[in-house]
Amino acid sequence: MKSLRKKSLRKWYAGLNRPTRLAVWILVGITLWMATGFILPSEDHSDENTALRDERDVSAGIAIRQSVAQPHNRTIALNGVTEPNRVVGLKAQTAGPIAAFPLKEGTQVKKGDVLVEIDPQNRPEQLRRAEALVSQREIEYKASQRLATQGFTTEVRFAETKTQLEDARRELKQAQIDLRNTRIRAPFDGVLERLNAEVGDFVGVGVFGGEGAIAQVVEPNPLIIAASVPQSDLPLIQRDGVVAIRIPNIELLEGRIRYLASVADAASRSFRVEVELPNPDYAIPSGLTAEVRLPLETVQAHLVPPSIIALDDKGGVGVKTVDDVGGVHFNPVAVLDETGEGLWVAGLPEQVWLVTQGQAFISDGQTLDLQKVKREGEIP
Repeated sequence: MKSLRKKSLRKWYAGLNRPTRLAVWILVGITLWMATGFILPSEDHSDENTALRDERDVSAGIAIRQSVAQPHNRTIALNGVTEPNRVVGLKAQTAGPIAAFPLKEGTQVKKGDVLVEIDPQNRPEQLRRAEALVSQREIEYKASQRLATQGFTTEVRFAETKTQLEDARRELKQAQIDLRNTRIRAPFDGVLERLNAEVGDFVGVGVFGGEGAIAQVVEPNPLIIAASVPQSDLPLIQRDGVVAIRIPNIELLEGRIRYLASVADAASRSFRVEVELPNPDYAIPSGLTAEVRLPLETVQAHLVPPSIIALDDKGGVGVKTVDDVGGVHFNPVAVLDETGEGLWVAGLPEQVWLVTQGQAFISDGQTLDLQKVKREGEIP
């Protein structure tokens, strides 16, 4: 039962985005901080309690671990939404009643597949008539050409037969296009997302009811993740850069920045960025929330466990450290990144001893007995 609960907690934690995870750890820190008010007597207690507190040495319950700053490729995390690469509404290019829908909604389609059939009515007959007229005009033109070379017809008559042949060919081409337009085909590989009409509905050229399109086709490969980048981070983002993508209940993925807006959104003053994500089997649907990690500059940072994050009296985020003579210090930090190994933080000296156990029982300015403090080694 315990292992089942642990599994459920791990699954729940993995589904959280970075800001939520950080909030969870801060909440844990606040809880521990508040708990010290119950565990340790306050200064307002009796003189007897104060004396007992002063006499108690908490050094033996403290553990420290050495940490050395490392180069870290800083990233920023953006929340975005998955979108299809293309969404196209297909409209009729010829008028008539709908005769059939060969494919159902949700079907994967290939470029050229017939999606809608409009009743051809008398279009086949019009095509045959146009073909016959072209044959007739060709015979007339050739005959006029022979007579013109022999001097038995005028140039005007010869020009007329040529014009009539060109008109007949143009009418034939129009009849062929009109008949071909009775079949609306998929413009690319994708999914037939929606049908907005029924068999028997009459459609006009370019319009159908309130929807404006008879069918809608989407292209889910590649998938696009759209997010907004703050103005301050815009100069640090590289076009075509590789980014990490995390979608809830889906393994960590890798994409590429394909577009970065040059004009900011008027309301938020942020810039739209689009990340291209391969989706060959259409396994990832559109409309999901996704976290995009964009690489920025390389900085010196410490990798620390989330459990050592503490709060000062004003609620500031930091970690507690111990110097060479046992002095306790609260060091404000900036959380740069969260990984499976821990949190990358900036704001600490190059080499420090981090308090990894008993943070709630010590405070800034306190002095510990280093002989009693447990040393755990170096944080990788």
